Amino acid sequence: VEIEKAFWHDHKPEDDNEGYIYGIYYIEDEDVQEVEWFKSKAKRDKDFNACIKLGYTFNKKSTEGVTQWR
Repeated sequence: VEIEKAFWHDHKPEDDNEGYIYGIYYIEDEDVQEVEWFKSKAKRDKDFNACIKLGYTFNKKSTEGVTQWR
């Protein structure tokens, strides 16, 4: 399973998702299987790093051209 960071406003900029705007995509066979949303960027990043330690792979190709993660 691969993981990628997500940002709610990339999907629905007019909606605030009740404050849950930082996410993690869980991807299998190039399809998003699940998205976990967080109110805090720090909490999302902490869980993202924990997933990496558990053996999830980070799709680095998805970050090409990205200068800064949200």
